[in-house]
Amino acid sequence: MSVHISSSGVLVVGLSPDEVVVLRTMIDMVCRVCNDPAFGEPVHAPSDDASPEDLLAQLERAWTDVPDSEATPRDAAARRLFPDACPTDQAVSHDFRRLTLADQRLAKIMAADVVRAGLDRADARGRIRVERTEQTSWLTTITAIRIVLAARLGIDRDEDEDRLDDLDDTDPTYWMYNVYLWLAWLQESVVECLMRVAD
Repeated sequence: MSVHISSSGVLVVGLSPDEVVVLRTMIDMVCRVCNDPAFGEPVHAPSDDASPEDLLAQLERAWTDVPDSEATPRDAAARRLFPDACPTDQAVSHDFRRLTLADQRLAKIMAADVVRAGLDRADARGRIRVERTEQTSWLTTITAIRIVLAARLGIDRDEDEDRLDDLDDTDPTYWMYNVYLWLAWLQESVVECLMRVAD
């Protein structure tokens, strides 16, 4: 993996074929979490030829199909990706979820779709030009993947990472934790490059 700023000021991410496969798999995982059945009507990134009316109709269906306040996802990753706004007041949490959940889910899915499209246009050397309009989507998606993986791995505190550092490579969660660490490196590299450009 490599991350740098080109001479023209564009962020360039270089990934191996295996890394592209891993990132695609993680993007698909996040999109599935965004459409957890407990959230009601599924949402999807609009097609290229979709009209604003199509997008509005999708959101309207999602807005009117919000589960009741007691319907929380069984998946810890879904709960962590879309946490309660006010855990101590279920009525407030339900109102917030009813008003914002569809938009939040769609925003994450559309950001993931931007990254997926970037992977599709990688050149023969695995280099992807990430335009300025796409940079937030990349950071949003990497963060979402790490949130989901942290939930899957049971990472709540720094001590949990210390425990996972001692995993044997035969442990089923070993590869998942290594993907989590790799994404941290990717995220940090992207942020550092963008900060240099901002300076």
